[in-house]
Amino acid sequence: MNRKGFSLVEMMLAVLIVGVTVGAIFRLLAPLVTFFHSSLTRQRSNSEARTCMNMISMAMRGGIATSVVITTPAPSPPGVAWSRIDFTLPTALPNGTTAYTFELVNGTVQMQAYPSPRPLQPRVLASNVTKLLFAPVDVRDPSVFDVSLRIDAPFDNSGRPERVSTIQIDQQIHMLVNY
Repeated sequence: MNRKGFSLVEMMLAVLIVGVTVGAIFRLLAPLVTFFHSSLTRQRSNSEARTCMNMISMAMRGGIATSVVITTPAPSPPGVAWSRIDFTLPTALPNGTTAYTFELVNGTVQMQAYPSPRPLQPRVLASNVTKLLFAPVDVRDPSVFDVSLRIDAPFDNSGRPERVSTIQIDQQIHMLVNY
């Protein structure tokens, strides 16, 4: 018998075997893709939170403790208190900055530098922020503050709480006193 090709049954069987193999591979790789995506989101959130906290810390350490004003911005969602801090610097920086404001605005931490003669545009330091809290540690020592930052970054658009990376950083910051 002289055969030149594959029969329909052989082709269907080959397609079925390839389909099952590809399906099994995708089923095995899907959790790995999800894991890598969530790890990337965690890494970005962690980096953003640390960078934001470092910027706040550096600015506050150079600020005058007796000039600090901590407030809750008027259009704040419930549960977001003491999320704005304003303070001045003892001397102007080379770029003219004489004061800073850090605040939580619509899920972002914004930094506003006030140089003379006009203020610059606010700079966004972090996004997906659910908590920014400034609190004095001791009324007898006005130079020490607790700063708390929380970022809840979603892995995807599902909205499910288990698909969110939560990063929280708490830091105690000492400001300048004798100015």
